[in-house]
Amino acid sequence: MSILAIDQGTSSTKAFVLKPGGGFEFINSIAHQQIYLPQGWVEQNAEELASNVECMIDQALLKHPDISAIALANQGETVVAWDKRTKKPLYNAIVWQDQRTQMELDSLPPEARALIAERAGLPIDAYFAAAKLAWLYENVPSVATAAKAGCLCIATSDAFFIDRLTGNYATDVTTASRTSLMNLHSCDWDAELCQIFRVPIDALPAIQTSVSHFGFVRRSSREIPLLVSIVDQQASLFGHGCRLPGDAKITFGTGSFAMMICGTVPGQVCKGVSPTVAWALPNEPPVYALDGGDYTASVALEWAIRVGIAQSLSDFDLSTDSSALEKGLIFIPTLAGYGAPHWDRATSGAWIGLRQEITAADMRRALLEGIALRAVELIEALGVPIDNLVSVDGGMTSNTYFLQSLADFLGRPVQVRGSSTTALGAAQLCLHGAKRASPIRTTLSNPVIEPSARSVFMQDIRPRFSQAAELVRAFSNAPFTVR
Repeated sequence: MSILAIDQGTSSTKAFVLKPGGGFEFINSIAHQQIYLPQGWVEQNAEELASNVECMIDQALLKHPDISAIALANQGETVVAWDKRTKKPLYNAIVWQDQRTQMELDSLPPEARALIAERAGLPIDAYFAAAKLAWLYENVPSVATAAKAGCLCIATSDAFFIDRLTGNYATDVTTASRTSLMNLHSCDWDAELCQIFRVPIDALPAIQTSVSHFGFVRRSSREIPLLVSIVDQQASLFGHGCRLPGDAKITFGTGSFAMMICGTVPGQVCKGVSPTVAWALPNEPPVYALDGGDYTASVALEWAIRVGIAQSLSDFDLSTDSSALEKGLIFIPTLAGYGAPHWDRATSGAWIGLRQEITAADMRRALLEGIALRAVELIEALGVPIDNLVSVDGGMTSNTYFLQSLADFLGRPVQVRGSSTTALGAAQLCLHGAKRASPIRTTLSNPVIEPSARSVFMQDIRPRFSQAAELVRAFSNAPFTVR
């Protein structure tokens, strides 16, 4: 059977087909508009997102009419409100990067924070979905009107797509675990958490296992089952082949997202990383993971191009015979605040060590090194066993300088999985739903980047980055008044 995997990501929607022999074919990708507003607001056109998902399905079916099941990966913490009768969005999608709710979250009392940590396992941050859902409910008149009429759907973006495609109002357990509204132990919506965030529990979707029957996608005379819905990072974890406790991956997309399997019992909230559901199969206990994410990875490269530090991505193809950190130049890539393990939205990005002899190439090296050093913080916070390979994917893994810097700063080999592991993992999970054996053979190559002879030296000077980051945090959090 052929499986269609849709990866609905932050910057685009991609389609792949896993074929019966194990081949994995890219179909197409459609970019969508990013709406950046003042004060850290980030939105997307929800109607455009849904249309792009449907377009990818149609294009894949034209090329592969034998597709017999569909898997869908989603952005995780991005939210939508819509009318259950018309299926039309009532406001733009609010994206996981959005910061509009952070000030209100900072005012939550200690007892509420303790309950959220105990039951949801998540830090108090605007990254997660609950506060964004509450903002929609309380600030958009059409959302309140729909609620009074009993026709409000307010949920993460996956539920919006599933409802549009199948008529089934549902989410999966991995996406629900990214809201701060689900009890991580029972995998049900928690009434007290919903009360803390002022989200109406009766407007939320049903929670299903990641692999389950989400309904039929109707195209022409065909009905194709949607058998998987899962967060993109969790799908990527499965696509990397991570199955045992200690297996870990890190994805370098818009941000950096690290995840490590911890077994069938949720891990503890510690060292700034948090437990989450990795996936859940029918009639089996959920598999849990530890998660640590940062908001800035490839978005920093786009910013550098926008402000003129680089003309194109090719300018970041740098030789590995020099290091910006070695020259005393450091870039703190916190352009949207610190994510895990610090969770400090106030911290801004910064350059430290600028001198007249510093070149634009040095600045580009520092930018790549800063992203790599933040990734090292995530891997160490997760506690990935030293003997385990760190598996990486995402668009930035095509950059040799970045990969070598990451291996050198880590002091361990890095295995490169390419950029399509999210769709691959979703497709492989779909085979479980169809009760078929998973053809692990694919056309993906998996090179390993070994630490270079400079690795010991690079690890020795690595603390300079942490020192610089603490200075930037102190400066960003200091009171500032204009006289």
